[in-house]
Amino acid sequence: MGGDVAWVWGLGGYLAVATVTPGPNNLHLAAASAGGGWRPCVPHLAGIVLGFLALAGVALLGLAALLAAVPGAVLALRLAATAWLLWLAWRMRGLGGGPAAAMPAFDLWRAAAFQAVNPKVLGMVVACVAFLPPELPLGERAATLAVAVVLIMPPCMAVWIAAGLPLSVLLAEPRWRGPAAAGLALLTALAAATMWL
Repeated sequence: MGGDVAWVWGLGGYLAVATVTPGPNNLHLAAASAGGGWRPCVPHLAGIVLGFLALAGVALLGLAALLAAVPGAVLALRLAATAWLLWLAWRMRGLGGGPAAAMPAFDLWRAAAFQAVNPKVLGMVVACVAFLPPELPLGERAATLAVAVVLIMPPCMAVWIAAGLPLSVLLAEPRWRGPAAAGLALLTALAAATMWL
């Protein structure tokens, strides 16, 4: 039976690594927690999970192959995500004005909707669905993926929320506001560049 469930460990490992690495969601959560603390980030995090699950449902129904077949769809998604990240970087440079100028967290529905144009998430969804054995009934594949997502993604993203919290201390100090804001803006702009690697 150990070999029969090896894919579960592969799925879990992939999901953990892909979720904890930098990307649009994690950078936004870190910036939001720097300005508003932990509490406003909870609905944002829940929205990311909800959006991921909705996209996974679409992918499980085979619509991901349709998206891949549409010429220019991936390019359009990359352009949208790059534009959003550059806008986010521009906003983050405003953190030099203090915590009140920080990037606010999304509400549940905005965070969920953003996943549809987040190429990192779209790639993760396709990869996660590929881990699921096609011989499993659709309901079992969906339930397995849902459980993995709900158990793995929130703690991985919470790392970024926690990483943003100490930034609020820097942002409260006038002499550190500018350098901290510039550093966050630079990291976000670099994340935009990774859309093209």
